[in-house]
Amino acid sequence: MEILISVVIGLALMELYAWLDPLAKWIVKLVARSLPDGAQADFIEQFTADLDALPNSLAKLFYAVRDCALSRKSIQEAAYRNVLSEVTDQYESLFEKIARIEPAIDESRVSFDRGWGTALKFVEIVADSSRTLKTRLKPNDPAAQLAVENFDKVCAPLVEYFSLIEATFERNVAAIRAHAELIAQPYSTLRPLISRLRERLYDPRPLEDEDERLFSEVARVTTELAERSKLTLPKLESFPPRPDEFTDQLKAVGRASDEALRALS
Repeated sequence: MEILISVVIGLALMELYAWLDPLAKWIVKLVARSLPDGAQADFIEQFTADLDALPNSLAKLFYAVRDCALSRKSIQEAAYRNVLSEVTDQYESLFEKIARIEPAIDESRVSFDRGWGTALKFVEIVADSSRTLKTRLKPNDPAAQLAVENFDKVCAPLVEYFSLIEATFERNVAAIRAHAELIAQPYSTLRPLISRLRERLYDPRPLEDEDERLFSEVARVTTELAERSKLTLPKLESFPPRPDEFTDQLKAVGRASDEALRALS
């Protein structure tokens, strides 16, 4: 009889030990469900690895209960703080980009002037030259009149092309500025909220209902910022391609200018 009891107890213990590992891991997964979605997989992986390193004894169950289930609230707190810390970092990155809009416009203008300054100066020179030639015209001089008109005609395609380049750049700048102005209000509201959130993360007190209101306000303003950004996201225009006969047109301008000057001399 004693032998039979020993066998039965032994079988029962074997069955219990067989369930220790799955039970401990079930506890881990149960706790993981209460964590943010992005933290669940890493949490399960970490605690599962710790359980696998323990012998298949009551130590596994004790570890799962003590370090996981009973520490659930503190684990939740740490997980949410980690997530919020990552979120605030992303907001800071966004704020840096928004703050860079105006300096980026200024840098783009400098770059544009460096690349297209000579071309835009050409438009001014042509206009000044045309006015100067017309002031030198003498009455009843059809040849000179024809030469000046030919100068204006030859210059017109290049003037139109360079003017279109400048107008495209200015439209792009205006579109970016309009976008920046529209998101300025939610941006100015959101920035101090994120500062408060950052300060709260360094506060050791547990997260409470008051913090939930702060998170809700951040979410609301973020939604407003996202909607405004989506509605006003500027579609920047590409510069028109350079005409195939661009070089020939430049040479023609030089010839037309010389002809006009000879006709007026």
